[in-house]
Amino acid sequence: MLQAVSENDSILMMEDAAYFVLEAHVAVFGSLPKSVQLYALSPDIEARGLSSKTPSIITLIDDKGFVQLCCDNSKTVSWF
Repeated sequence: MLQAVSENDSILMMEDAAYFVLEAHVAVFGSLPKSVQLYALSPDIEARGLSSKTPSIITLIDDKGFVQLCCDNSKTVSWF
């Protein structure tokens, strides 16, 4: 997935991808273009007890924000 990310893309971590907000995994995003926005779905973060472990480079969004993110981006791709 990281090889497919381009300038001005957005990445939303949801479900078990929420674990990528942990500091040990955040370094993976260091190679991305600076214009890439990182998001995580709040309910998934909270369900996994990661609220206090989410770094400031990741913006937490709710379901409404998820829908808005889909509308703001011309294409969406899901990786499982």
